[in-house]
Amino acid sequence: MRKRSFFIGAPGADANSFDNLQVIHKPGPILEETHYYPFGLTMAGISSKALGFGAPENKHKFNGIEQNNDFDLNTYEFFYRNYDPQIGRWHSLDTKPVDRISLYAAMANNPVRFTDPLGDTAVYFRPDGSFWKFQDDGKKEFSGVFFQKSTTTSTYEKNGVQYEVHTYSDGVNFQFNDAAVDVQAIKNGEITNIAMATDALVNNEMDKSGVNSADTKKGFSYAKENSTAGGKMDYGMQPNLLKNTFYLREGTAYNVADFGNYLWGRGMAQLEVDLPLATIGAHYNNFVNGRRGRDVTEKYNFGPGTYGSPGLFDSKSDQRAIISGYMNNPKYPMLQQREYDKYKSILYTGH
Repeated sequence: MRKRSFFIGAPGADANSFDNLQVIHKPGPILEETHYYPFGLTMAGISSKALGFGAPENKHKFNGIEQNNDFDLNTYEFFYRNYDPQIGRWHSLDTKPVDRISLYAAMANNPVRFTDPLGDTAVYFRPDGSFWKFQDDGKKEFSGVFFQKSTTTSTYEKNGVQYEVHTYSDGVNFQFNDAAVDVQAIKNGEITNIAMATDALVNNEMDKSGVNSADTKKGFSYAKENSTAGGKMDYGMQPNLLKNTFYLREGTAYNVADFGNYLWGRGMAQLEVDLPLATIGAHYNNFVNGRRGRDVTEKYNFGPGTYGSPGLFDSKSDQRAIISGYMNNPKYPMLQQREYDKYKSILYTGH
């Protein structure tokens, strides 16, 4: 809570006196105050009802879900099933079960960490990089896990065929650069794999594009000449980068289009082009080429519900990928200091 400070004084040399001075602060009315135990049961003794104040009762409470007070059951009517906060359990089986967790357990038995019991919000990939399944992990935002280790726990035979049961472990957690597009691409069957975007892979792409050997004094001109469709810096279109694969780097998974943006940002830093100029250049390219269909390619089409018509400027996810790639370049601290010195000079000299 922000603290308020008041100064009352007389800086002059003359004697001063104050009479009947008052400082009054009137807070707004508290409409409702409700305290919960971790699994959602109300702490009745210190909440609005017991304290005798508040507006007409708000029915949407724990997790923003409507509470049902019929017959004093005090249950919550979630989208798929009813929840009882007194026992921290569902009244019916979980239709989206999670391994090793009871079918009646709520919030993965960890309500402090997980708040949303809906949604298929985790995407799991096997150690070989292939897509495994969606999993409801209780989080509101989509995320992913790339398991690194596979262990055969048992075998069984069915119809004369021998099968192995595997357990995956050592998962690498990640987020999606463009979750809405990326998850839909998985559901469309367009993206089926994930791979680590190693330093070797990134450096190889920089070498092939020529940015490591280009004259940095002409960096912007080099980028302008080679960033056109099919150019050396049109990274996403390089044949070794695959449409069906996410590229995982620094905790973020990029589809091939966004990974191309990431590499372009990295390349712009290698050419020592200022970051603001690079991002504005991307907006300009989208305005001139994207909206006219010059950059349209089947490689970036991930099926229904993914990319639609280009907007006026570069998308937030594209800009995010460019900035991440730029900041990943070892030259970034030097470029950041150069930018700071430039603006400091403008600030103090006025030109």
